[in-house]
Amino acid sequence: MQKNFSSKEQAKETGIYKFQDLFSVNEIAALRALIEEDVEGLTHDFPDFLSRFSYNLSSKVQIKISEIVESLDLLNKVQIITQKELFLSQEIYFELKKGVSHGFPWHVGTYSFGAQQIDDYGCSLWIPFVSLEAELGGGITCVPKDKLSGKFVYEYIEPAVINDISKKIEEGESISYLDYLDLKHQPLNTGYFLRFLESHAVSLDFRLGDALLFDKYIIHRSNKIQDNGPDYRGALVLRFMDKKSTYSKKGDETRHYHVTKFSASPYLKRNLNSLKDGQLLLTSEYFNNRISS
Repeated sequence: MQKNFSSKEQAKETGIYKFQDLFSVNEIAALRALIEEDVEGLTHDFPDFLSRFSYNLSSKVQIKISEIVESLDLLNKVQIITQKELFLSQEIYFELKKGVSHGFPWHVGTYSFGAQQIDDYGCSLWIPFVSLEAELGGGITCVPKDKLSGKFVYEYIEPAVINDISKKIEEGESISYLDYLDLKHQPLNTGYFLRFLESHAVSLDFRLGDALLFDKYIIHRSNKIQDNGPDYRGALVLRFMDKKSTYSKKGDETRHYHVTKFSASPYLKRNLNSLKDGQLLLTSEYFNNRISS
């Protein structure tokens, strides 16, 4: 299904907005070079999903990206669409390679937004480093929020799955980290939910310099690169949070479950444990120097 999603008026309803020509070709090339140098040689536990990725780009790269965000007035451009006062909370890199990695199945951003209260606003700016045709793969597929909001995943599905896994482990069942990932993804990727999501899926074309803005309730997945598609697709994702966001202790513990139970590498190396439940996130040592308007 193809839609434009370049209407500011519809963005609040759908949770999706496509920026056209947000970056120049040279700016994309500079971002790509900056990121690829940072992730060179990185390995991880699930290469079938992504060829390379990083939830924890180096401080040097984070600072450079922050300078780019400021110089291009990106924060203000995002705030005009969302009608929220935001701060840049995270920079992530995802990479697919044709015939090697197929990307993530249907999900929401629980790792990135789990530390804020469920009702607090958050959004992502997805910036591909190559031009993309939807039918050739490599892009991102979303379900508009007016078709189905993913809020229930944060509120009910994620905690329920983790409670179930914890019970299985307590009863002596052997569950690996990859088993955990499979169980975590099953609710949205099997049966009725899978059929529903696919029936309302939206995939877009992207020229070099375009970017997709979507809020944290948007259920989305990667598009596997087709045989006649590009060889590679890298994408920088910038996460933004409402400046009024407050800390969710329960959400943060859920977000870090894979670290505490499976000794996996943390997707986010920031430490927010010093915060009290309900405390403003911007008062934390990690966030208080992030870009804000």
